Amino acid sequence: MAKAKSGKSGKVSEDKIVRDVIKKYGDTINLKKTPFVLIEILRTHGTLLEPGDGGSPPGGTPPPPPGPASRRIDNELLLNEILKLGRQIKSLQGKAAK
Repeated sequence: MAKAKSGKSGKVSEDKIVRDVIKKYGDTINLKKTPFVLIEILRTHGTLLEPGDGGSPPGGTPPPPPGPASRRIDNELLLNEILKLGRQIKSLQGKAAK
């Protein structure tokens, strides 16, 4: 695996990775004979080639916040609450009149 010999950007140079692969597997890779080599190279060096994600949390970006439709007030629920309040007011008025 390429050592973390990095430049100013903090990434391993692509030339260094190519030199490491050539050193380990030779100038030519016959994928018909040894297809697993490509997978091994990607596993070994793939993460070194990935750009930084800018601090995103693991697993990708979080889901977007709920839209305005999720904050919609159900008219039936609103009417039920108004009726409950009306009954409570009548009950309090009855108790206050006694």
